[in-house]
Amino acid sequence: MQLISVHQGKLIKLTESAWTAARDSAVGTGLEAMDEIMPAGLARGAVHELLLDNENYSPAFVALALLPLPVLREGVGGEGRVRSCATRQSALPPTPSGSTERGSLIWSDPARTLYPPALFQNVNPQNLFILRPRDLQEELWALAECLRCRGVGAVVARLPARLHRNDVRRLQLAAERGGGIGVFLRPRSADIYSAATRWLVEPASGQRTIHRWKLTLHHGHGGHIGKSFILERCRENNSVRAVNELAHRPSTAAAQAYARLSS
Repeated sequence: MQLISVHQGKLIKLTESAWTAARDSAVGTGLEAMDEIMPAGLARGAVHELLLDNENYSPAFVALALLPLPVLREGVGGEGRVRSCATRQSALPPTPSGSTERGSLIWSDPARTLYPPALFQNVNPQNLFILRPRDLQEELWALAECLRCRGVGAVVARLPARLHRNDVRRLQLAAERGGGIGVFLRPRSADIYSAATRWLVEPASGQRTIHRWKLTLHHGHGGHIGKSFILERCRENNSVRAVNELAHRPSTAAAQAYARLSS
């Protein structure tokens, strides 16, 4: 039995054993509403993209929500400090002999806009490494090297819409070799990609202490394309939850006015 899919105009054939292996390597996020849309989970050894309409916002906690890596959250609250990794240096942590854990989170921050303490309630500081590349080419090189490292659990970066097809493919091949997860934030206009899933991220109305984002699955084999959910983050206790998108309901005043007109 063969499974046939289409990607960028090309037929892709997978045997049943290869499909089963890819499915078994995927993991759930622990967010019920999101896992309902992507029942097979997010594939390891793959790249996942968050598409943004507005380049002025960068929802870091949304990227963290896509990381189904419990080891990243082990030891949260303990002592530690963030290590800033200069590119083209062997700064990545060694992988213990025989270890299968992938506990390092690599975050590329060339513009120095990331505030690391904001991540500490979800990520062990000892597992966080920050990249400060000098230009895009150096960043792409560093991202590929990190994705290729088997001691890295996840790599997060913000990339431009225009990328060469070879660079996109190189990142995906590096993720396949390393076995980790790449989460890339890109503009919605990005048309060249090699991602296992693509999610459109849009701000949703929230409250003073609660941030909400609407995530819609645009691409993902085995997922419900076009389905959406709401991702919420409470600033008071830093809790994150995913809920199904609520249908629009009129306000109480509007409902009462409609009832009077109907009577």
